[in-house]
Amino acid sequence: MLILADKSTLQCYNPALMCYGLFVENPMANPHTYLRPTTFEELLDFIRQPGSLVLAGGAVTLGALDVPYKTIIDLQGIPELHEVEIVAEGYRIGCAVTLSEVVTLPGMHPRLREAITRAIPLNIRNNLSVMESMMYPALPLVAEWLAALAALDAGTHWLTPQGERRSFRMSELLMHEEAGGGLPGALLQLDLRQPAPGNQALGTAHVARTPADEPLVNAAAYVVVDDDARVEVCRVAVGGVDYLGVVLVDLPSLIGQPFDQPNIASAVKHVALQIDPVDDWRASADYRREMARVCVQRALLACIED
Repeated sequence: MLILADKSTLQCYNPALMCYGLFVENPMANPHTYLRPTTFEELLDFIRQPGSLVLAGGAVTLGALDVPYKTIIDLQGIPELHEVEIVAEGYRIGCAVTLSEVVTLPGMHPRLREAITRAIPLNIRNNLSVMESMMYPALPLVAEWLAALAALDAGTHWLTPQGERRSFRMSELLMHEEAGGGLPGALLQLDLRQPAPGNQALGTAHVARTPADEPLVNAAAYVVVDDDARVEVCRVAVGGVDYLGVVLVDLPSLIGQPFDQPNIASAVKHVALQIDPVDDWRASADYRREMARVCVQRALLACIED
């Protein structure tokens, strides 16, 4: 098994892992083999082993009481996966780069930086890699970060258990997970596009029990306007309303319209119709539905401020 598998065929008996959205076949196993490849060739040999978990970091996974895998394959020994390349549109980030390293990248958009630093404690960020942050899409701790990636439609590049390389935009990846496919393998690289100044903006919003607490509901919005300030692109991601984690919502009534407060207020009325929120001890479904609308509206208004 590799990271997340098809949820329709697996069960999880470990509450500590279930809260992270990790579904496993053998809840009684614990790692007894540790492999640390230093080249992609070694990784390809190791990745085909059954009952193995490919990991870079371990701040979340190894903090659980039980890690139900026989083998840990640690990608931190491959130098290329620690590399970051700054390109015209943003960054190409290796999967083993930690979130603490991501926030220090030059020119990082302040809302992207806040999506990482607001609720994720420093001690977790220091050992939480880009790859591991995407292994637990339903974990509230990383919801703001993943929502920002989804709104920006970041590119992801994966190595499958069959040794194939596949690429997905975040929008494609969310559809793949929603269809029951889980994650496609081990993340190798994240292509993170930054909003270009002038006609592009990224806005975020959240509701939480305390200012530094993980979000109950959150939203991220990426908007592109033309020279007349009419909306050309509007991509909105919401966290905390689905057991899968982050979901995309459509606001078609904004496209082609002036990007202003009245049009935003009208468009967000359709948010509640597109989600079927979870109802748990942290918040009711009705509360999450209403807060989704509120957070989307606030995220869009934050785009106007930019």
